[in-house]
Formats: sequence, C-alpha cells, structure tokens
Amino acid sequence: MVFVKDKAARRAAYERAIPNVPGAYKAGIDATQGWKAAAIAGQQLYEEKMRDPEVLGKRARSLEKVNEGDWKTRASTIGSSRIASGMQASAGKQVDNYEPIAEAIRGVSLPPRTADAMTNIDNRVKPIVRAAVDASRGR
Repeated sequence: MVFVKDKAARRAAYERAIPNVPGAYKAGIDATQGWKAAAIAGQQLYEEKMRDPEVLGKRARSLEKVNEGDWKTRASTIGSSRIASGMQASAGKQVDNYEPIAEAIRGVSLPPRTADAMTNIDNRVKPIVRAAVDASRGR
C-alpha cells in the first residue's frame, strides 16, 4: 500500500506553504528567460492541441465540476478585492494599447445625419466600427 497523507494533513501542509508562495512565485518569474520566444515557438503545438477533441472536451468536463454559487462567491469576494489594484497597475498599458484604435476612429469622416435611422447606422456607425476592427487586427 502506498502512503498518502490524509486530507487534513494535506490541507495543513498547503496552508503552511501559503506565506512562502508569493516570494517563490516572484523569484521564479524573475529567473525566467525567453518565455516569449518559447511561447511563439510553441504556437503550432498550441493550435494542434486546440483541434484535439479530448483537449476541447476537458473544458466542458471541468465546467461541469464547478458549482455556480461557489464560483460567484469567489469571483465576487476575491475578484472584487483585486480588480482595482490590477486596473491601476495596468492603466498606462490600457491607454497605450487603445491609442491606435482611437486614432483610427478619429480619422473617420462622417456624413451628416439623415432622418432615416438605418441609413445613419450604415453611414455613421458602421464606418466607426470598421475603423476600430481594422485597427485592432494583428494586435
């Protein structure tokens, strides 16, 4: 028989490890080299796996295991406590990333409004959407 710690012992060990995780995580990230090149080099494998029915089915099987109430509680309590700091830390990146889209929209010339709502959609809304979509492609 193979010895495996009981549930309470595993939980206690897990909880004892939590204070050390942030530092170890940061050290691991700091020591990482070449992640982007490796990720790009793995694109073909990623695409291959995304066509594998077993891999695709794993998502559905994992979702079946999730209790909606538990997800909602965790997302509400943990997510709501982390979102503001994450947004604050990424504010500069967000505005920089959107700037090409903003520039494309600024460059759209719109004809005057008409009395027909559908014509206004075709002539005024769709060009803005097209400019935004075109500017966001390849990003």
